[in-house]
Amino acid sequence: MNLLPAFLQSKTFQNEKGSILLYTVLLMSLLLLIGLAAGTSSELELRIAGSDRDYRQAFISAEAGIDAVLSDTSLYNSGNLDAGVPRLSMQVLNPVQEFQARVTYAGASNLPRGSGYSADSYRAHNYVLNSTGHGVSGAEVELHAKGYRVGY
Repeated sequence: MNLLPAFLQSKTFQNEKGSILLYTVLLMSLLLLIGLAAGTSSELELRIAGSDRDYRQAFISAEAGIDAVLSDTSLYNSGNLDAGVPRLSMQVLNPVQEFQARVTYAGASNLPRGSGYSADSYRAHNYVLNSTGHGVSGAEVELHAKGYRVGY
């Protein structure tokens, strides 16, 4: 006894018996392609986020180098008046972060207006501060700053 309705027992329908399998294979292939594309996109986003994290760590290291130079007055005092000769400061912050800072005397000039000092008695000793911060995966950031010290 055949339990199928009469219209499903027709010859036309009997010729299309394997079509469901074909549609299923096509649908599964499409879903596989969508899954592969999503996985590739996620992997790329993870790499970008990791690179951004490494860059930020290197930037923080370089900033720490500028701060270390500013707090170490032995690097920019009257003993450092040789133009073009850098003084170095290097420090390891943790196993993956370090910086190298350089202070270079750039010569003396008149004090800028509004400095609060007599231009006749004092001079501005100009310094260039460079700091290179290193992070994980070889990330490197270089910061530059200029400043002056009031002196004779």
